[in-house]
Amino acid sequence: MNKAMKKILFSLTALLALASCVEDTGLDVYENQLYLTTSEKTRLLYVSTENTYSDVLEASIAKPASEEIQLTYSAEESLVSVYNEIYHDTAVMLPAENYMFSSYTDKINAGDVRSSSVTLEFFNVLQLDKEVRYVLPVIIKESNMKILDSRCTKYYIFEGANLVNIVADMHDNYCDVEWKNPAVVTGMQEVTMECLVNANWSNECGDHMCTLMGIEGYFLMRVGDVGHARNEFQFCGYPNGIGNGPLVEYEKWTHIALTLSLATGEVNVYFNGVRQPQSTVVNTSKWKNMGGVSFSIDKTVCDYPEFHIGTAYNNVRNLCGYLSECRIWNRVLTADEIADQQVRPYYVDPKSEGLVAYWKFNEGSGSTVVDRTGNGNDAVAKNPIKWVKMTLPEE
Repeated sequence: MNKAMKKILFSLTALLALASCVEDTGLDVYENQLYLTTSEKTRLLYVSTENTYSDVLEASIAKPASEEIQLTYSAEESLVSVYNEIYHDTAVMLPAENYMFSSYTDKINAGDVRSSSVTLEFFNVLQLDKEVRYVLPVIIKESNMKILDSRCTKYYIFEGANLVNIVADMHDNYCDVEWKNPAVVTGMQEVTMECLVNANWSNECGDHMCTLMGIEGYFLMRVGDVGHARNEFQFCGYPNGIGNGPLVEYEKWTHIALTLSLATGEVNVYFNGVRQPQSTVVNTSKWKNMGGVSFSIDKTVCDYPEFHIGTAYNNVRNLCGYLSECRIWNRVLTADEIADQQVRPYYVDPKSEGLVAYWKFNEGSGSTVVDRTGNGNDAVAKNPIKWVKMTLPEE
């Protein structure tokens, strides 16, 4: 069986298992049995660029507990064969040196319906063999309350993969950044902004504009405008930028990078590592007067000071496409750095010099996109993000 067919079978089987799980819980949970709070029976993790992952384990009951409920989690190697039979796989047990529970025990206090949480950490992931599939079956093993068999197990699967394997579908959605650590994006004398995007630049975008990221009327990358081609890139500066920019290809993954130097006023735009002829020089006096470019600002600076990813102005100028690898640097990346298109569009080291914000958009679940630099400036989506499996670079 080839790899593509195996993945199709895996996905179909997982959906069937999840469907049966939902049907089962309607009756059994009502009888107040203990179960894993998540409805996910599997979570696929990739041996690609991330060396660590984590997950939170919680247990629930349907009705408030009359007394304290104690429970114990366990990694069960005996369930590897069960997993392989159900999902038609040949996975092996994840080595013990690659995971750790913050605690094996948890509890639900009397009167509550949900436990406190246990964190499951995965580490040294990049040391795993990319040619081998690994699985870690985790179960609620023991409790002083009856355990619901159909909802007590979760399988964590690791497989070798490309640089990008999941992207965000940003149709009818966008992210806000609250800048819990604003110092890292304050007073920047140089800026580089990057993203990896695929969109049809269609009439779905409000006001004929599709926003990539930034702040309206201050520092914004977008595509399209009234009276301009729908796929025309624009940089909206403070006060001026690039109004007649290069054309972005329709429905094709494009790495877009923009650099700005306040000292020279030079703005360079790159598509897939190639500097575009519309690169120009802009007036930087306003940025200089306020001490540099800052992304945590208020209405004393401009009318719409919120930093968004995937929208701007009135929250209708949405991206209407797919997004990955959004980054902000406090330095001008060189043409040679940006020209490296083998890896750069899909991954950079989160600890790279000058990298102040890095949203990979590869979480695969939830609505929070973690700032991988460790600076704590996560992006939070307006609506639950639709996560899409995608193999990049395309084979």
